[in-house]
Amino acid sequence: MKLHQGEGEDFDRYVIVDCPDGLTIIPPHADVYVECHTTYPDSKQYLRDLPSSIRAVLSPSDQFSGEIRPLVPSRTPVRTLWNYVPEVKRATLPKLNSEPSFTFFHYGRMDFWKNDAEVVATFAEVARNEPRAKFILCGDNLGEDRYFRYLSDAGLIGRCRLMPSISFEDVDTFLRQMVEARAIFISSSRGESFGLAAAEAMSHGIPVLLSDIRGHRALVRSQEAFLYPLYDTSSAAEKLLLLSRNWADVSRTARDMIEDYADVHMINRAWKSAMDLS
Repeated sequence: MKLHQGEGEDFDRYVIVDCPDGLTIIPPHADVYVECHTTYPDSKQYLRDLPSSIRAVLSPSDQFSGEIRPLVPSRTPVRTLWNYVPEVKRATLPKLNSEPSFTFFHYGRMDFWKNDAEVVATFAEVARNEPRAKFILCGDNLGEDRYFRYLSDAGLIGRCRLMPSISFEDVDTFLRQMVEARAIFISSSRGESFGLAAAEAMSHGIPVLLSDIRGHRALVRSQEAFLYPLYDTSSAAEKLLLLSRNWADVSRTARDMIEDYADVHMINRAWKSAMDLS
């Protein structure tokens, strides 16, 4: 698909990603698609007021397409355009000691909607049951006072490593380090359109434990071993420890669950269908 015709000329198609202000600078009569990824309730209300000229609204999963359908004007189709999650080549599994590593981490956005306080509360529950456990939080805003309070109240000062946000280019390196550590990824999010951070971890063979919401349930194919009831930190802690004790087996399962999203042919077909390409 040739998107750009040349200097000063129009594009063949425009895709506006969760940026309603971008619609104001698109040339008249252009083929425009809106891609929605946000699950933040206020941030997706712009879908209600889309102009009639929008060709389609694109979302990263079937379940999220269903969620936003009531917000989108009935004249505008909603289509699924899956996220591509590349397969990660790994020559060998990390050396597996007889003892589990009990390393647990979260990376990505840190805020109320992502339920960061519950991640810390779950870490605290794990720490009470497993004194060898190690924890990593990686994301924005970790310098805020509230994180010191979270960790202090949870008794995790000195046991939880705080890291700044990781650039897109460095995610692979970071996740490979988590593989070597035989770590487990946790997300306590209240809403996900797809769950890209979890999917990237799974593509590396990192087991995940995810809050039982529609986006997460779809990602792990409803396998209960990788889901816990939202707000139930005791259940989350119990499952994290179980996953860590069975890291090698659940690592393979995690990779298998995500393999469809590495299928280039499937993604190409989805692009062609979503964007009216022959």
